Amino acid sequence: MESVFLLISLLSIGACIGAGLFALSQKLRLTSFELMAKNLLDKAQTKAKELERVAEVNAHETEQKVALHKQKVEQELHHLEEKLERKQQEIDKREKQLKAKEESFEKRHDIKEKELQRIAQLSQEDARQEIYQALEKESNLLFLNKLQEIEAKVDHEAKRLIHTALSRLTDKQTIEGNITTVSIEAEEIKAKLIGREGRNIRTFEQATGVTLMIDDTPGVLVLSSFDPVRRHIAKHALQELITDSRIHPARIEEVVKKIEHSFENELIKIGETAAHRADVHGLHPEILRLLGRLHFRSSLGQNVLDHSVEVSHLMGIIAAELTLNESKARRIGLLHDIGKAIPAERGLSHAIAGQLFALKYGEKEEVANGIGCHHDEIAPTSMEAALCKPCDSISATRPGARTDNIEKHMRRLENLERIAKELPEVEAAYALQAGRELRVFVRPESVNDNEAAGLARLLAKKIEESHAYSGKIQVTVIREKKIIDFASPYQAK
Repeated sequence: MESVFLLISLLSIGACIGAGLFALSQKLRLTSFELMAKNLLDKAQTKAKELERVAEVNAHETEQKVALHKQKVEQELHHLEEKLERKQQEIDKREKQLKAKEESFEKRHDIKEKELQRIAQLSQEDARQEIYQALEKESNLLFLNKLQEIEAKVDHEAKRLIHTALSRLTDKQTIEGNITTVSIEAEEIKAKLIGREGRNIRTFEQATGVTLMIDDTPGVLVLSSFDPVRRHIAKHALQELITDSRIHPARIEEVVKKIEHSFENELIKIGETAAHRADVHGLHPEILRLLGRLHFRSSLGQNVLDHSVEVSHLMGIIAAELTLNESKARRIGLLHDIGKAIPAERGLSHAIAGQLFALKYGEKEEVANGIGCHHDEIAPTSMEAALCKPCDSISATRPGARTDNIEKHMRRLENLERIAKELPEVEAAYALQAGRELRVFVRPESVNDNEAAGLARLLAKKIEESHAYSGKIQVTVIREKKIIDFASPYQAK
């Protein structure tokens, strides 16, 4: 019995243990299911969040695509509207043009109809006159068109000729200065030229009207004057004095007068040289003398004789290109400015004065006409004469040919001398030291020493009143009286 109870107890205990184990297993199983469910739930939530994020991204991309597509569609619509608007404007413009043409046609039709009615009422003579006028108007229009074509061709040909002439021209451009240099071999000659107490140099400057500048520069003496004729005479006189070595006041005055007397013959030689350069022959000696004088004249710094030779060359080259008389053209060019060397005559320009002078000394009428017409005062009578004006302008306007500064400076110096020469007591006046000094020589019998001082003050006052000069100008009045007598031993016997 006890074994049964024990068995039953054991069974009960085993049942209880089994039930407990079963309950424990069920609980463990339930816990694992909960964990699995939880994991599944977490995965589902994660998946849901991922799907939600993807959906948001896709929605954003879709919105961007839709916006871009919308913008593109709007742009296409805008372009289409603009295109339609332009088309409409073109249509409106064409309609206006057609309307204007229609109105114009109607007006022309009305005008033609009225014109036909008017013509129908005209007489035969009036109709013929109107036809003549219409033909004249049409021919004038054709003539103007043709004239423009000819002018264009002439302009092109003129430029070609000028270019050709300038490219063949070999003359050099020179600007006239105000100084001349003289070379010396021995330095002791400078002391001789100065002389005791400066007597020799004062006599030289008084006789020539030129400033002689003697400094420490070896082997060179400098002559300064705005007047090229004075510088030329002074240069040759100085060279002869240096060669002769006899330098004293009497000898200086003698040599200067000798050079002045031979100057006229030298002018002819200068003119002959210029004529030879221009290949012009058979000129009268008086014309050659005038050409020589042009060598000592300048126009805005350009030497007038060199300018004349250059114009002669230009005219010869262009005349040859145009198959004109080259010899006549060169002759006109060389002589066109000879009037500038003739003393001024009231009412005559240098062109007309040169024309009359050329006729007087045997030049032909066509050559004289070329001289007189180069400033349009008379009409040219030949093609060679007509060439003179443009060639004169080409030579004068070439780069570096002229400068007005030198011309203005020389004009001021001439006016400075003129102020002094207007006084009756003045025998001679020279502007020296580039216009910083006015040296005036008075007649000793007309002015005493006290009056000479007053004359200097008067000239200084006149220069101040002219307001044409800046800086200080030294006015030097020189009153010198020379008494000359001769001793003859034969008369004493």
